[in-house]
Amino acid sequence: MNLRLTGVKGISIKLRDAPAKVKARNPLKIRMFRENGEEDLSEYQHQVLLMTLKDASVYVVDLAGAQYGYHEPVIPRKLYEESRAVQILLDKSHAFGWQR
Repeated sequence: MNLRLTGVKGISIKLRDAPAKVKARNPLKIRMFRENGEEDLSEYQHQVLLMTLKDASVYVVDLAGAQYGYHEPVIPRKLYEESRAVQILLDKSHAFGWQR
């Protein structure tokens, strides 16, 4: 999906949804419960967005990264892979919004 941002000239971005395995710096213990009150012990995949700009630079948008102790949601992909990610599963990535 290519997005055009109104009011911003010359920026064209491509977004992809990708599961990622993240190194936890200060992980939060998150507990989820079903409607019946039982604790949900399911393992959920962490999702990030890969944002490719018109100049071919790639950034990772990790809006839920704070649960792992990372409070900067947008960083260059190379820095994300070196400092935060155990793995970005590119073979399982999809165009942003594919689950409509």
